[in-house]
Amino acid sequence: MGKTTSDPPFFARPGGDTGDLAEALKESRSLLALAEQSAGVGIWDTDLATDMVRATPTFFHLMGLPVSAEPIANDVVRAVRHPDDAARVREGFRDALARGSDSYEVEYRIIRPSDGEVRWIFGRGRTVRDDVGRPVRYSGVDIDVTERKRAEEHVRLLMAELNHRANNLLTVVQALAHQTADSADAKAFARRLTQRITGLAASNSLLISGKWQGVELTTLVRSQLAPFVVDLDRRVVVTGPLLRLMPAAGQALGMALHELATNAVKHGALAGDGTIRVAWSIEEKAGQDVFAMAWLEEGGPAVAKPQRSGFGRTVIERMIAQALEGTATLDFAPGGIVWRFTCPAHRALEGTGA
Repeated sequence: MGKTTSDPPFFARPGGDTGDLAEALKESRSLLALAEQSAGVGIWDTDLATDMVRATPTFFHLMGLPVSAEPIANDVVRAVRHPDDAARVREGFRDALARGSDSYEVEYRIIRPSDGEVRWIFGRGRTVRDDVGRPVRYSGVDIDVTERKRAEEHVRLLMAELNHRANNLLTVVQALAHQTADSADAKAFARRLTQRITGLAASNSLLISGKWQGVELTTLVRSQLAPFVVDLDRRVVVTGPLLRLMPAAGQALGMALHELATNAVKHGALAGDGTIRVAWSIEEKAGQDVFAMAWLEEGGPAVAKPQRSGFGRTVIERMIAQALEGTATLDFAPGGIVWRFTCPAHRALEGTGA
């Protein structure tokens, strides 16, 4: 085994050359500065009697302050703290001193004077006391934790959004089950409910694949119609500009498209050799951008207006209109069903302002 030693460091050895000592100190400071910069840690030391602060260059960079080789007034540092956090940081430190605690740590925001950016700082310090126990110095480190705070906020928002979407989805499924239960045939009920949930799942799968950031409209249309049409490109004509729907709009339109396709297979264009045209556009009405979408069936069996209104029609007309603050109409024209929907663009589309 190798021999271990407990030799004192060079600067503690008797007879050490002062030139070598100065070089060793210089190298130590360089290593400390490198470690400090690499870790993004600012080091500071406060004289509690004069309230003056001496700090490293990294500290000044973190705070957005000019680098100073000389001590600066602590009020200069305090001034960069966010107004909503400044009192909390100050009172927390005073409380720690009053309790006799020698350490204090806190997270707070600053507004950097250098660029005006709001950043999160984690600070940890320790108090040095004199022989009679009076605090004379307060030294510690500050670390920029902005990215961590942003990640935490993102997770918090995702959890809230997940909870919101789960509740909404359960409400939709409950409504699907209630409205589908208009048949005394248990097998028919189960089959129809499964079909509707499958259609809802198709929209959700697209949204999940896009990390709930919306879905491209053409992709949504094709995903909803694909289970119903073998030769999709021949039977369905899709036209319109490239648009991305917001998540809520993707769910609402996906359900409406599923109901329209289901009806087309049973009674409309897809029951024969007809075709379907799905088109959309952005129009300007009364100075506001309006999203408009239409479903037009052609070449199918003659259309007759149904004697009763089922859940499918509720989805196609009422539910989507309520969800997106729009208007939906369903026309049972002899040549084929025509469905039209309009709503404010900012309610349905990404990248549009209110």
